[in-house]
Amino acid sequence: MTSNAAAGFLDQNWQHQEATRYATREFKRLLYFTAEHPKAFYTDVVGAIEAFEQEMISERETIEQKAQAHFEACNVRAARNLITGNVEQRLLDSLQLGMDLTDRVETETRTQFGIRGPAGRDEPGETAPPASQAMADDALNDMVNCYDDDLHADYPREHGRYT
Repeated sequence: MTSNAAAGFLDQNWQHQEATRYATREFKRLLYFTAEHPKAFYTDVVGAIEAFEQEMISERETIEQKAQAHFEACNVRAARNLITGNVEQRLLDSLQLGMDLTDRVETETRTQFGIRGPAGRDEPGETAPPASQAMADDALNDMVNCYDDDLHADYPREHGRYT
């Protein structure tokens, strides 16, 4: 628990949704782990995501042709099922990719660098250790990103270059 966490506990109405895995949370974890040591992980993470995107691009024409054939045969249900099934599967595949990449980067981070704890703040009268202090501070302009001049010297670059 962090400072003031009890004030923001989750309403029971939302607990089941918040307990599930979802892409925003998984890819945010991936961003945080990758941003901690971008030189070690950035190109591999981007390469894996771009390879996944290229795979989807390469299958697009076939999916479109099959759907078009269904539409032309007045089989709208089959066309919709084909498209919906493909999108659903690819969304699940992308979530799995995010989880796999995060697990890999987290494991390598722990092995190579360890997990860095927060520096914390020395507030008058506060006795909580840094890891228990509120995670948000007054520096709202500090954004987490993986930008590094050395890593991005090749921009603009061709999509898939890191695959």
